[in-house]
Amino acid sequence: MIADPSAQRERWGEHFSELLNPPPTNADLSDLDHLEVVPCFPYLGDGDGPPTRLKILNCLKKLKNHKSAGIDEICNEQLKYGASGLVDRMEKLFSKVWNSEAVPDDWLKGIVIIFPKKGDTIYLPLLQ
Repeated sequence: MIADPSAQRERWGEHFSELLNPPPTNADLSDLDHLEVVPCFPYLGDGDGPPTRLKILNCLKKLKNHKSAGIDEICNEQLKYGASGLVDRMEKLFSKVWNSEAVPDDWLKGIVIIFPKKGDTIYLPLLQ
């Protein structure tokens, strides 16, 4: 327990600095080599290719702030404001996925949480 307010502020600063500035890690994309092939997307033409760097940057800029993180615990702000360091890796990853025509299983996972609002008559039992 820290009683001094200035020491508390300093500790909070340290906490968020550690939280928001994790050490860099190298992504191992070799796991994608062993993915099962899934059907390709029929609405794409032969002339279409993987997303370009510019397309990725534009999509990252359009992300909305203050949205909940997904199952990967990455929020939009991390992607949006970290675009300069992410876009090269994302381009490489998307190209690999595009060329193999296989989407990683983790990309198919999501979390849906229902928040009842005032007046909703749906009964949701509590999970134990």
